[in-house]
Amino acid sequence: MSEPKKDETFINRHGRRLGVTTAELSELSIDEAPKIETDAEEVATSRSKATKHKKSPKTTPQVAVTKDPSHARRRLHFTRKTKLVMGAIVIVLIAIPIITGEALRAQYVGSAASAKEDFKRLVNTDVRPQQKSAELTSKQLLVTITKLETIRDAMCPGALWDNVATLYTRAQTAHSACIAERGRIASLSTQLRTLQKELAYAEFIDTALTQVTAPSTDAFAVISAQQDNWKQAQEKIAKITPPSELVAAHLQLTTAARTIVDGWSQLNIANNEQNTDNFAAAEKQLGEGYDAVRASKELFANKMIAQQNVITVTAQKITK
Repeated sequence: MSEPKKDETFINRHGRRLGVTTAELSELSIDEAPKIETDAEEVATSRSKATKHKKSPKTTPQVAVTKDPSHARRRLHFTRKTKLVMGAIVIVLIAIPIITGEALRAQYVGSAASAKEDFKRLVNTDVRPQQKSAELTSKQLLVTITKLETIRDAMCPGALWDNVATLYTRAQTAHSACIAERGRIASLSTQLRTLQKELAYAEFIDTALTQVTAPSTDAFAVISAQQDNWKQAQEKIAKITPPSELVAAHLQLTTAARTIVDGWSQLNIANNEQNTDNFAAAEKQLGEGYDAVRASKELFANKMIAQQNVITVTAQKITK
């Protein structure tokens, strides 16, 4: 007789030993056991159901876009030679304003320096000899002024280029300095012309008074002749227009000349009438008239000396 089978034992997932008897095993039926779905089958079933109930999203039909080769961006490819030429052009475009500006600057600086040298030469050859001369005439001074104005007109040439010089700082600075120097020479020229006009006026007055101021060779001056001479001189003085700086002195001289003309007339009348008192009064009037003439001539001289002082100060600024 066979030995009864030992009870079967199992170990669960928690490590516990489970015992199952043989009688219990014999009672189990595989066919009658309930069907148990595996976890994998459950997951598959749930996914299938979810897929059925899920609405498929609407998809927008996509249109294939093809690029037109004619509108494709083209890349320019330059050769080494082309790049060098283009670089050279850029450098030239940048260099032209600089070169032009420096050329204008050199021109302005050279013009100012040349004008100074020409002015110094003019002072040595014309002005100083004239200062040492006993008399300086208006014609001599006019020649000097013409030379000075020639120097002035030759300064700072440029015309339309002066506008270009304003675009370059160094050229603009040189241009401003040259213009300032030209302004000083122009100012000196104006002052010399004022002096020349004063000198010409003084020369005219001296000529007009020569006949009445020259010493007489006759021991007995003819009263009527002196009266006529002074009348002619007074008419000449009244016709001339003086420089603005000598207007006051001119009016003083004109008044003095009328006084002298009237004095000679009164003296002639008193002489003819043999009136001693009137003769003495006429002589006094003549004396006052001559004093006024001398005072007016002294006023002319003082005005011209003041003008010469102004000229000297301006000339010194140029030679610095």
